[in-house]
Amino acid sequence: MLFRSPRDVFYPAPGQGVVTLQARSKDTQAVDLCRLINDEHQERISQLELSLLEQVGFDCNMPLGLWTTMDDVRVSMKGFISDTFFTRFLEIGFDCPIAEVSLEVMNLSQQLIKQFNRWQ
Repeated sequence: MLFRSPRDVFYPAPGQGVVTLQARSKDTQAVDLCRLINDEHQERISQLELSLLEQVGFDCNMPLGLWTTMDDVRVSMKGFISDTFFTRFLEIGFDCPIAEVSLEVMNLSQQLIKQFNRWQ
């Protein structure tokens, strides 16, 4: 039985379920095989989530979840962060044109880390 958690109830860890492959750049056969199975849409989403993680200095001790969706013109990212005891939490996000996404990811990361640090 497959159960899908509602997006407004469950935020997965950033990159949850993503498989990353690495190949030597000169190994053209391996690189070509990786490209064959790559999902470019998911790759763009993963790059955005990785950018946020790098900006907040994420580690496995930070209770953080993200939902990111994107189409040809817009990006939506919702974040969830709680204190380490799971007694307080913040849900915050953005929806913006793709051209503005870098600034919005930076703003979201600053708000998440600011709140997390307040609780510590």
